[in-house]
Amino acid sequence: VQTSVNSLGPGIGYTPAGTGAVARTVQAKLRESVSVKDFGAVGNGSTDDTAAIQAAINSLGANTGGTIYFPAGTYRTTATLNCTQRGVTLDGDGADASIIRAEQSTGAVVRFYRRFSGLRNIGLSSAGARAAATNTTGFGAHFECEDVPDSLTIRMQSCFLSNVAIQLQPGTAAYWVGPATQNSLMQNCFINANRGHGYAVDRGQLSGRVNLTVSPQGCMTLDTCGFTSNSGNGVACGYPADTVGTASVRVVVENCEINSNATNAAVYYTNHQIYMIGTNHEVRASVVDANSVGGGIYVAGRNIWLRNNRYLDVTEAVRVDNRPLYLTTDGINIEGLTVINATLPALNPAVVVVNGAAYIRILNWMQ
Repeated sequence: VQTSVNSLGPGIGYTPAGTGAVARTVQAKLRESVSVKDFGAVGNGSTDDTAAIQAAINSLGANTGGTIYFPAGTYRTTATLNCTQRGVTLDGDGADASIIRAEQSTGAVVRFYRRFSGLRNIGLSSAGARAAATNTTGFGAHFECEDVPDSLTIRMQSCFLSNVAIQLQPGTAAYWVGPATQNSLMQNCFINANRGHGYAVDRGQLSGRVNLTVSPQGCMTLDTCGFTSNSGNGVACGYPADTVGTASVRVVVENCEINSNATNAAVYYTNHQIYMIGTNHEVRASVVDANSVGGGIYVAGRNIWLRNNRYLDVTEAVRVDNRPLYLTTDGINIEGLTVINATLPALNPAVVVVNGAAYIRILNWMQ
């Protein structure tokens, strides 16, 4: 005999183990978490789960948010999943176990509009028309508020990607706009074989934003991530045509591996694994491998630090550029520079300075 909880009424008791535990109802306990399967998602890779997942997201409060759980499975979607509330977490059983596989050719797999939101333990992939497409708006995870002028009430700070894999997207895998993206974090992520950049932050140029944000973009950390075989730059901070000096501020890349990116000249900004324009950026303790097809790191701006990085098979380790339309480049600090070229000749020089960039300090250079 099958009996549902509802048929027995909402008053079935639940008593947690442990001293001081308080008895509650089973219904109250079950409502602590929301699963996409509560709303009809199947996760078999063939059923279109878009409406069910969106219904689960929509069930969360506008200002309280909550966690939406994706049990292990492959969830087929055909439209962007929009998380318009504050504090939305989409959480799964692991990047290889809980996979959202999108099929729409344009638009993000998931878009977040408010602070304290992100993905955890989930993989984003693509299939069908999306798998064959290339377009600038085919983002994996997209963090951007509505296309309205900057407002003190609209912020994207403290957003995150944790233990996430993003692969095979037609555009940039992880894209941040803001305004005010400070305290955001990418950690333990694998970003592979996307046809845009691996990670990008700008004022809304990539997404075609009309009201380009004014508040500085960045102030976030990329920690222990891998950016591999993306058509654009592995990491792209700022937009080449931007003339606003604070458009990209304080992005820290640490303990990351950035290799074999920048393979499509129609997509990358410069032929380097990392592209950074702005102020107060830092790349440290990371491996930058161009796989013999380009340079390591491109920088233009002020007070940028490159510390204790290893450069493998690069045509140049670092290019320091002065871009007067943006801001004068000075205060570039390069420490602990190690170049290992197994298939290319030794570099001389390893650091290339162009267009009158000044005040550059280089310490502990080895190749």
